[in-house]
Amino acid sequence: MEKILLAHNRHWNRPYNGLYPRDLFQKLLKNLPVKHIQVLQGVRRSGKSTLFKLLINNLIESGDPMEILYLNLEDPFFIKYEKKPEKIYEIVETAQKLTGKKVRYLFLDEVHAIKCWEKYAKTVYDNEEFKKIFITGSNSSLLNGEFATLLTGRYLSHMVHPLSFSELLQINGIESYLQLVQNRATALAIVDTMLKYGSFVEVIDSDEELKRDIISSYYDTIILKDCVSNNHIRDIKSFKELSYYLISNIASPFSYSSLAKATGIHDKSAKEFVQISATGISAG
Repeated sequence: MEKILLAHNRHWNRPYNGLYPRDLFQKLLKNLPVKHIQVLQGVRRSGKSTLFKLLINNLIESGDPMEILYLNLEDPFFIKYEKKPEKIYEIVETAQKLTGKKVRYLFLDEVHAIKCWEKYAKTVYDNEEFKKIFITGSNSSLLNGEFATLLTGRYLSHMVHPLSFSELLQINGIESYLQLVQNRATALAIVDTMLKYGSFVEVIDSDEELKRDIISSYYDTIILKDCVSNNHIRDIKSFKELSYYLISNIASPFSYSSLAKATGIHDKSAKEFVQISATGISAG
């Protein structure tokens, strides 16, 4: 476990670098003094972990990096803890023995990988074991059901989206209207790229021939993991066909019966699949 903790917490040795600024970051900074659990939701690869690292860098400026613990709970190492949220106590204790410092800031990335994590979060929040807890999730149901009931009034939630047009302009050094006019060709190229490939950071940074492959891998992960696996869908073929049909006809009106007819499934299945696709693709 020590090796995993060291791999996850590189900030113990040095701050993170190469991070793009995000507009949401300033709002999160204002939330730091508030005790409430900070929750970030959003589609996979939208920048939730980057915002965590930006926050960690900010905390390091005025504090001890050893008092900050970051865990990506989708790491294969934590699969054995999938149904054991109490094991998070053990992980925190191991980190504290490793650093010799008490964890004051706890960052749990992709927390939905651990079932009943909300019970752990509520307990440590109520017991004031940490100065602040940060949570991300790519599961659309993260703030539904038992989570909302257990943690009502104990969290602040923000949705994280891929890079916006204004953020991409800033990344390219265009920060005023004058600079926008002077760099019109660059701005138009950014628009063309967004329309063709979207604005995921990894896609924007990749060579032209890799962009489509990366987007396809994102799509497959969202469909198979966040939609099919999380919702225990048996008819995977029909679900994938309906999801592809929806994306290919995104601006077209439809009814459940028309979708069922187009994909050869029952109306009830079409309604269920649409709901799963909508929440899965929008929130990861």
